[in-house]
Amino acid sequence: VLLDGRIRLPGLYKLHRLSRLLGKIPDCEAETVNGLLVHLLERIPEAGDCVELEDVFLEVESVDHNAANQVIVRRKSEIN
Repeated sequence: VLLDGRIRLPGLYKLHRLSRLLGKIPDCEAETVNGLLVHLLERIPEAGDCVELEDVFLEVESVDHNAANQVIVRRKSEIN
């Protein structure tokens, strides 16, 4: 957890471990945060890409080998 409440996750983090944090996610076969981003963007993620889910924003912080390496999760409930 970062000082401002955002959460930094590796792109390979398993989605099933994030269900409470991410809330409702679109139906897809993705198993990782990176897989979800690829599904939502319909392309390989790039640094700076941001997607909005029902409860959170996901921002691609860095990319390595055509995959999101680090992703920042920001809860909508914590935005002023």
